[in-house]
Amino acid sequence: MKVFNKKIVLAIIGTALVFSGCSSTDKSDINKNNNLASLEVEASKSSKVLLSKEVKENSDEDQSNYSSDLERTFEEVLGKDIEKLNEAQIAELRDIYKEMEDFQITDRESEDEYYELTDQFYIKMMEFGLDVPFASFTEVADKYRDNFTDEEYRKIQDLDEEFYEISNQEMGDSQMNDEEDPYEIIRDKIVKIFDENGLPGEEVFSQIENRNVQYALFDVKDGNITYSDENMDDFSKLTRSEVKVYADIWKHIVKIVPKEYMNLLVKFEINTDGTDNVMAHVVQENEDFSKWRLAIDLKDAIKADGSFSDEFTNTVVHEFAHVMTLHKGQLQGDNIVDEKAYSTNEGYLTTNSYLNKFYQSFWRDIAKEYEAAQEKAQNQQDSDEDPMYAFYEKYEDQFVSDYAATNPAEDIAETYRVFVIEDKPTGNTIRDKKVLFMYEYPELVKIRTDIRSALGLN
Repeated sequence: MKVFNKKIVLAIIGTALVFSGCSSTDKSDINKNNNLASLEVEASKSSKVLLSKEVKENSDEDQSNYSSDLERTFEEVLGKDIEKLNEAQIAELRDIYKEMEDFQITDRESEDEYYELTDQFYIKMMEFGLDVPFASFTEVADKYRDNFTDEEYRKIQDLDEEFYEISNQEMGDSQMNDEEDPYEIIRDKIVKIFDENGLPGEEVFSQIENRNVQYALFDVKDGNITYSDENMDDFSKLTRSEVKVYADIWKHIVKIVPKEYMNLLVKFEINTDGTDNVMAHVVQENEDFSKWRLAIDLKDAIKADGSFSDEFTNTVVHEFAHVMTLHKGQLQGDNIVDEKAYSTNEGYLTTNSYLNKFYQSFWRDIAKEYEAAQEKAQNQQDSDEDPMYAFYEKYEDQFVSDYAATNPAEDIAETYRVFVIEDKPTGNTIRDKKVLFMYEYPELVKIRTDIRSALGLN
């Protein structure tokens, strides 16, 4: 990955979906050049986080009992990884997971005991050869120990400590350039040592920074995907079953990303940060936002039975909306003409960009209140009140979801999702007007029609 810490990563944690399914891929889909030949179709056609644990307070005031509420079943957490285990390994992992499900958290000490159980679960998974999101650069070096001398291995351990210390410091002077920034300096050192030892340093750094594990990385060209040279493992290590699943995911994506936008995607990543976290995200691959990467979390996208999860289609629609509204053609670039246009982390939008028009129509009147809620949320100490959610509740009839109230960029992405997936609204609320805003653009209406036809939603 070419862009890191200070560049925005746009992500969504799943929403509801109206259908799911999984197409098949023939064995001939793999050719000698590591291409997925069947995908030569038109595009128009913390610590480790693996388990989702929700801790709920007991309603009785004289008790402080909590229970570990694991929302996923054991089979859902392992997903297709369960096929790689024998019966004894499955039984051993299942026993630990059952302990986690039944565990009662009553105080800080018992909470620590619970997390010792989760660590035990992770360690067993790794012992059995399953991939778990990396939590340190040393863990990466452990997995690829033969790539490093003892001296290089110790150097990675030292860099790990430096990275941890710098990551927990304040960012400092916002005007500091990359050459002076301690974070960028340590990043360059880490990337270099992995590059020099046969592993893609940028990809390794990305995995640690985002707390995920990468299963496969593909280069995208003309709607086709090819196994990238920037992978940590050779293509030959992928099983035919894995290639089939990755191909199925991509074939579904090309139904959603319009052909005229496919040239913006240059990387397609399959990874996981565990279940029920970030299902997908997009991130720019270069400084001018003309090239993008789409990453899909395998554990969230594919259910144990091999079908797509209920949230998958909606999430991809949402993520494409970020690319559509924040790519180079929607930005003013370095030669800023209109400073009154809405500005994002990516830069000033053009006056006629989708997001600027959207912002001027629906956010100007609530912008100051939104900024005040943001500032309050950033500065507040321990409190039951969530200023941002209070902002959403006050203007609930203006948003298609609570996530849409995160910021204008998420709002337009969520609105686009509803525009594509749901029927045309007939009401007169601001929420409805936002969706109807999309219908004012003939090109978006055509894209909607094409996507719905490809997905069988018509």
